[in-house]
Amino acid sequence: MKTNDTSDRLSQWLRWGVFAAAVFLTVYFLPRSDGRHYSYEVNRPWSYSLLTAPFDIPVYLDSVSARQLRDSLEAGFEPALKRDLNTEKNVIASFAGRLNSPDTHITLSPLERNAILAKVKGIYEKGVVETTLYEAIAAGRLPRARLIHDNVAISISTSGYLSPRRAYARLDSALQEDRHRSAISAARIAELIVPNIVVDSLETARLHDDMMQRAMAPVGVVQKGERIIDRGVIVTPRLYTLLNTYEDLLSQRGIGTDRYDYYPVMGQVLFVMLLYGALYGFMFFFRPDYYASRRTMLMTMSLLVAFTLFAFAMSRALNSGLYMMPFTIIPLVLVVFLDSRTAFYSHLTAVLLTTLVAPSTLEFVFLQFIAGVVAITSTKELSRRSQLIRTAMLIFVAYALSYTAIELIHNGTLESVSLRAIGFLGVNAVLISFAYIVIFILEKLFGFTSKVTLVELSDINNPTLRELSEECPGTFQHSMAVSNLASAAASRIGANVTLVRAGA
Repeated sequence: MKTNDTSDRLSQWLRWGVFAAAVFLTVYFLPRSDGRHYSYEVNRPWSYSLLTAPFDIPVYLDSVSARQLRDSLEAGFEPALKRDLNTEKNVIASFAGRLNSPDTHITLSPLERNAILAKVKGIYEKGVVETTLYEAIAAGRLPRARLIHDNVAISISTSGYLSPRRAYARLDSALQEDRHRSAISAARIAELIVPNIVVDSLETARLHDDMMQRAMAPVGVVQKGERIIDRGVIVTPRLYTLLNTYEDLLSQRGIGTDRYDYYPVMGQVLFVMLLYGALYGFMFFFRPDYYASRRTMLMTMSLLVAFTLFAFAMSRALNSGLYMMPFTIIPLVLVVFLDSRTAFYSHLTAVLLTTLVAPSTLEFVFLQFIAGVVAITSTKELSRRSQLIRTAMLIFVAYALSYTAIELIHNGTLESVSLRAIGFLGVNAVLISFAYIVIFILEKLFGFTSKVTLVELSDINNPTLRELSEECPGTFQHSMAVSNLASAAASRIGANVTLVRAGA
């Protein structure tokens, strides 16, 4: 009596230890946030719940758009220039002095000298700039600039500006007579020509900073209470920038109290406990034999936790990864080892657990519900690989029809049906073939005997049965007769025909 009591207590401790471990692992690997920082990437679905703005949030351009805008503004930026009148006057005065100096031996009339000085003044009135600045102008990189005059910046064309060398060449070509050219050469005008249009570095820097600030200014605002992003929405570059701004503002304002740290986790723990508790309740009231079996409960919970954690990983690793996840392996495996009701209830438990990371909860549950029903009803007794292939095809058809129904409801047209999404569902159906591997692993780990194994044991080509037919043909025929009679009786009373045949 004491031995039975000890065994019962041990079973209870094991069941609830498995329950606690399942809750802990499921909650531990759930994506969560502290209310200030989230884990997200561009072109990946948002894996958290609905996020609304707790205050007004400015909307900035995303990094790509901002870079394009900066490049565009940089290409059209007009630096600030200013005219150095003192340099201009000094150059003209120096050149006049050299023309009139007796040391240069220039024999020109006063009228000719004034004509040459007028041409120099004309060149300087158009503007002489530094060589590097002129090269930018000549290459078309600086078609316009801002000329500062009386503290007012005026946008002007730079096409008339010359470099010192080009200014000298222009003056030389403007003189018609050789003695005039000899005169400017003798006066060494080339070494006197210096720029009178120079870059105003301070004003240029100010204009550039103002331009960048205007470019980086907010282009909109998300008002308090307005939706930022919802679960399953793809994080675009714009949303990525908005989420970064949201996190920065939260940190600046010091928002992120204990309610952000603990309440979501408490909600997740309660959610997971209720689902696993409902499964335990179903086992206790409707399948007490399963509930009393330690290995049955351990196998069922291990299968659910493993698939749930794998689903979490798929949702984070791949876009639409959840739709490639072969959830129907759960009911297929449990139908083989247990029964259809337990298989379906366990399947729904796994699906509902995964809604914590599913992009569109209602659509996701609908797809998996239909697929689970098809998987169970099409696999009453899994004894051949061909059955699994047929089941996979039926599940794919069920997925495709369910997905099409959802798209028609939401968009009202078949054009919205995505072949890429159908492809994901096709991959899902292909992965169902791994059910045989899962069945084999669970048989070895938990000591179950599946219907597939029973069929193999009752196969007359089994080496043991073949040896029996050769060594003891009478016994073999008697066993076959008993097997047929027992199978017929089991079929009439609804017992496990495969198990009875293999046993006989």
